[in-house]
Amino acid sequence: MRYIFANRNATTLVMLLAAFALLAVPAFAQEDTEGANEEQVLSFVDDYVTNYLANQPNLGLTPIFPTLTEDQAIDFQEAFVDEIVAQGDAVVGYKLGFTGYAPLPFDAPRPIYGRLLASQEIAAGNPISVSENFIAGGVGVELGIIISEDAAFAPEDFPLDDETLMNLIGGIVPTAEMADFSSLGAVNYLDLYANSAAAGIFVRGEEVTLDELEMGLDNIAVTATRDGEVIYEGMSGNLLEGQGQLAALSYMLERLAERGLGVSAGDIIATGTFGADLPLTPGDVEIDYGPLGVITLTFVE
Repeated sequence: MRYIFANRNATTLVMLLAAFALLAVPAFAQEDTEGANEEQVLSFVDDYVTNYLANQPNLGLTPIFPTLTEDQAIDFQEAFVDEIVAQGDAVVGYKLGFTGYAPLPFDAPRPIYGRLLASQEIAAGNPISVSENFIAGGVGVELGIIISEDAAFAPEDFPLDDETLMNLIGGIVPTAEMADFSSLGAVNYLDLYANSAAAGIFVRGEEVTLDELEMGLDNIAVTATRDGEVIYEGMSGNLLEGQGQLAALSYMLERLAERGLGVSAGDIIATGTFGADLPLTPGDVEIDYGPLGVITLTFVE
């Protein structure tokens, strides 16, 4: 059974997702009063991977484990992605989500992140089937930062100065990142953390070095049209309540540092949408990044 919510508004979507949280909750969930059991939480990883590979919905974890912590949700994400990688995929970078203004969706206290996989990248212009590729989602108009070298930091290194951050940027690419909110029981940001921040499909344009960029990272104006009609206008600096692209990169690096992790040369960091997500509806969408070029998305039913 498939549930296609891509064209619903956010309020309706959340109500529908919450309704599905009542399905298939194991009996031991009622005993989750002193903290979620790590082994029981991770026992769902294989089911998540099976459903992900079959493009089928997963039940959110918080209806099963009401006391799930953020660390446990990220532990789950890492195990979930590691298993997909073990089956032949590869991590090519990270994505940030909920980088807008407070209050953030799904009761998130701060932005979340997930991992981007090689299999999730498609070439611009290739037809994207809404019904076959998405359960519920939207299109984020973003920038991708290409990491220039391997780098890892300790939590006490933050905040990083602008020079350190700029030296880590090998280039930037226009990026359209299409999230897939496939946890039907997701009523909390932790469900999305476990599901790799709803990473779905992403498309990138041509890479531009900072030397080639004719304006600051936060001054790139973007316009999107569908079938010739303007549906979006935004500015690249509109992230983290206006703090901008370097702040988003620093935030991503700090979250990884908390886990004892870093980034690798060539990784792409999708820093989050700098405006409202575009709806996943059939049609031809062109996202014009000015001097960075145009990304073309062709959505079909």
